[in-house]
Amino acid sequence: MKSLSNRYLILSLKHSDNDALYWYRPNSRGYTSYISEAGIYSESEVAGHVMEAVTTAVPIEFAKGLAELSVPTHLLTELKKSSLTPQETNDGNV
Repeated sequence: MKSLSNRYLILSLKHSDNDALYWYRPNSRGYTSYISEAGIYSESEVAGHVMEAVTTAVPIEFAKGLAELSVPTHLLTELKKSSLTPQETNDGNV
């Protein structure tokens, strides 16, 4: 396995919005809001993709920290749909 030092994820600022950050997939094949599905790029690969105000390189260890702080919007939506109100539980406790 390759060392993760000097490895980056590429963040697409053009595709990101208030709900999610979008990362380049492996081999620059589309975008994903899941860091676990993002491509890992070397410094030389990043140089060919990073364009001012459109994309930026994020060190992989920093990006992993971001993932721990965020929850994708669609998961929150699903959680809201599946949540039970107190009246729907057997004992009424939350």
